[in-house]
Amino acid sequence: MTFSEAVRSVRRQSNLSQQAFADKLGVSFSTVNRWENGRHIPNRMTINTIKAFCCENKIEFNYHIGEEK
Repeated sequence: MTFSEAVRSVRRQSNLSQQAFADKLGVSFSTVNRWENGRHIPNRMTINTIKAFCCENKIEFNYHIGEEK
């Protein structure tokens, strides 16, 4: 699963808009939009923040750092 697919899946399972998801993670709407459209992959720290969000909300995050080149 690509990062864009994984993050979109997490957001949808959370029943959040891109803006609400961005607010939960402390990033901008445009950042989430770039992630979901495959234009950017965040750094490890941000990925860990997403993983923590998933853990708190009992959502599986099907992405592992280094899967995409």
